[in-house]
Amino acid sequence: MNILFWNINKKDLLVEIDLLAKSKDADIIVLAECEISYYDLLQYLNRDESIYFSSAGIGCERIKVLTKFKHTFSLPISEHNRWSIREIQTPLHQSFLLGLVHFPSKVNWTSQSQAIECGELVRQIQSLEENREHKRTILLGDFNMNPFEDGMISSGYFHATMDLEIAKSKKRVVQGREYDYFYNPMWGFYGDLGKGQVSGTHYYNSSEHLNYKWNIYDQVLVRPELLDEFVLDELEIITESKESVYLTNKKQLNKKFSDHLPIKLTLNLNLK
Repeated sequence: MNILFWNINKKDLLVEIDLLAKSKDADIIVLAECEISYYDLLQYLNRDESIYFSSAGIGCERIKVLTKFKHTFSLPISEHNRWSIREIQTPLHQSFLLGLVHFPSKVNWTSQSQAIECGELVRQIQSLEENREHKRTILLGDFNMNPFEDGMISSGYFHATMDLEIAKSKKRVVQGREYDYFYNPMWGFYGDLGKGQVSGTHYYNSSEHLNYKWNIYDQVLVRPELLDEFVLDELEIITESKESVYLTNKKQLNKKFSDHLPIKLTLNLNLK
């Protein structure tokens, strides 16, 4: 199963979404900051043949979801203005929880407020995992935080580690309390020796003394229980489609498109 995420920055990128969806054989398309209606998305993506269905939520208007399967297989089970948690139950495959995120940026929120919001979402995820009696969970989206920030790595928040072997230990104990891990493979894209062609999904150049330039705001977090089905080599930050290049020659983002690069992940789901 291929899952595509893109914050399209409120732009009319209908053609690009279609090209990406087809070239990456996306089974689930997740769009943030998308002002294109479901009707227009479906009309264009299905103009030659019926491929995609809408999977609209009821409490999260910031994220749009399209799937190759009917909405009954991707029902929202918990939603908030900034996130949506779906239970993906396709025929023949084991179900899993897919949390979709679009957190506020630091233009409006402090790092501390972002971290607290991470804690709110984690508690909701833990409640759903307890109810479903499994921890087959993935989080995906625009976190507006880098992987090294407190909300991403602290034990009381997402507790997302960069190390696969550490993640496989599933949890650690702090002050007598157990905290479950997420695995965050997006760390692997940092730097010239990192995976892929770029060191981030968002480029911002300021005159401040502290200036990362490349940020990895768009991320995927995986619970250890799904690591055997998560195809690490297929994870990518997409820099071009069949007909378009999303970067300039300086490896800065092409302003014709979004201020974020899309990401794609692949799951090799086990049969029931």
